[in-house]
Amino acid sequence: MSKKFFSKKQTDEARNTNILEFLVSKGESFLKQGEYYRHAEHSSWVFDNRKKMMHFNTGAEERHTTSCISVAIQIYDMTFNDAVKEILGSEAEILTEQDFQVKQYDKFEYDKEVKHSKTFADVFHYLGSEREIDTEIINLFKRNGLLMQDQHKNCVFRMINRETMDINDVIGIELKGTQYIPPEKRMNPKRDHFLFQHPANDKTAVFFAALSSKMPTEEIKIFEAPIEVMSFLSLNKKEFLLTPRDHNIDFVAGSGLKHAAIEAHFRKVVRANEKLSGGDARVIPKLTLCVNNDKGGIEYITSFKKFLSREGYSDKFLDAINIELPKSVDKTIENFDYNDLLKETNRLNEQREATVQKVVEA
Repeated sequence: MSKKFFSKKQTDEARNTNILEFLVSKGESFLKQGEYYRHAEHSSWVFDNRKKMMHFNTGAEERHTTSCISVAIQIYDMTFNDAVKEILGSEAEILTEQDFQVKQYDKFEYDKEVKHSKTFADVFHYLGSEREIDTEIINLFKRNGLLMQDQHKNCVFRMINRETMDINDVIGIELKGTQYIPPEKRMNPKRDHFLFQHPANDKTAVFFAALSSKMPTEEIKIFEAPIEVMSFLSLNKKEFLLTPRDHNIDFVAGSGLKHAAIEAHFRKVVRANEKLSGGDARVIPKLTLCVNNDKGGIEYITSFKKFLSREGYSDKFLDAINIELPKSVDKTIENFDYNDLLKETNRLNEQREATVQKVVEA
């Protein structure tokens, strides 16, 4: 029996089949978020309805494709032939894999992707009241172009290009919802507020706040999320914002703690230091991991060091990495981040003030 092949027309039809419709037909469930659809169980699967592109964000890697064939292969572990058969419902065999191409996402364009709200009230209330961030910190981030509110009442954390340090040169965003999500409507049962990192973000984009762009950076503190950065600075406002310093510190939120993006930020800082010193001296910033004090944070410390080792960083460099985890006064708490520490500290301060007030009134 002669071997059957798909025609190019059939191959194109399989490749260009609507990915969302195909996955729904296979029993997958998605939740709509504007022009994006996020899988109900696998929150790292995001479908961009405008570009008809599927994104898979897994740990330090991000993959995306407009090919329905590619999606079928990745999700259902099919061969190329079986994927085309499944999509077209045909018993014929594929001609070649040459047509199986993964397209690159367009460059991130901030003005097209984000529509600002005329008010900042929802973000200010959420960060100040619910997350207990110091109001001076909130206003400082807004004033410096790091934080906005969009038309859906989300916090917009703007990822500035570290090479230009221009607040208008935005290469990525992270959105954090200000509205509580009831349990029955959550994509992730543990996530009670909307969280979204744009699929078109530059691969090297991370959210960061720098004390100064005019002095060499001697330290990069790495956190898991922008709110952790703001919480840390709220706790240490006097030390880092009110005390004069002769060097800069970058406070970085790893946007899912992607290894490659954080390492790329480190290299950008090294190059910036060389320019600031006129090339006469090479200031190598120390790395400090301020990740959450939980299982994921501890595992990240190990995996990040292994990644740096594979990239050629020396054992001496790895040994010099500092670890600065948030620690609770309550020894029974296992999962703890810097926002938890901020809230705990605020409660303890309130208790001390109340005790002092009672003594004064006695």
